[in-house]
Amino acid sequence: MIRRRRSTLSAGLLAGLLALVMAAGGACDSSKPAPRTYVGIDVTLDRDSIVDQDRQRIDICHLLVSGDEKRTYGLPCARGRVPYDYGPIEYASDIPAGTLTFTVTMKSITIPIGEGTSPPVDIVPGASLRTTIKVVDVTRPDAGADGGGVPDGGADGASGG
Repeated sequence: MIRRRRSTLSAGLLAGLLALVMAAGGACDSSKPAPRTYVGIDVTLDRDSIVDQDRQRIDICHLLVSGDEKRTYGLPCARGRVPYDYGPIEYASDIPAGTLTFTVTMKSITIPIGEGTSPPVDIVPGASLRTTIKVVDVTRPDAGADGGGVPDGGADGASGG
């Protein structure tokens, strides 16, 4: 499940609410599925690599989830209305353990403009976690050279992240 939110509850408040709900539910039953892990993903576009003209052309955005869970979601993305501070995305996972990585891609029709990948996130059932993604320009050869999460094709032997 995925939601884009303008404002989010603080991690402490959300964790407290989850603890209260779990305590009200009684003793743990091993036949019940593990509680969801919530991941708040703060997405920003790199102002140094994505010029305003390219940002205004973005009209297709996706969130790709990889690792121990694989999913793809379309994100709200209207041409001329994608801000540099895209904002938080809330992702909920039902897997009991594992690691997830999140990638945001942004395109103009079929032309890639930007991409960014989060660091790996370890799943903790019942927890509320946070990560960040910085979307960088993929149209320039030097974009992502600082390890910003975009593969550079390995032309210089460096890993992209």
